[in-house]
Amino acid sequence: MAGLWKLPIIFLCENNLYAEMTPLTRSAPINEIHKRMSAYGISSSRIDGNEVVAVYGAVSAAVAKGRRGGGPSFVEAMTCRTCGHYQNDPGTAYRTKKQVD
Repeated sequence: MAGLWKLPIIFLCENNLYAEMTPLTRSAPINEIHKRMSAYGISSSRIDGNEVVAVYGAVSAAVAKGRRGGGPSFVEAMTCRTCGHYQNDPGTAYRTKKQVD
């Protein structure tokens, strides 16, 4: 609906490459989520979500676009999983020791 109605909304996806405990590579044929947005007429970008300047720049550009009437934007901020999916999830059953460290 956001693409159809050209809504001034920003979708920010914090992508840590897991859906709960399933690696993204096992659940989707296209692992670059931002590429899926073109099917909905939504402009998108992929950035390093650990770089505050990159996040600020991408979101600022999306805000400006929305304020100009340019419709929705999708920003995929790539990051790493820093803890388990829920409070008692140590993250060791589905991630390597190196990833957990």
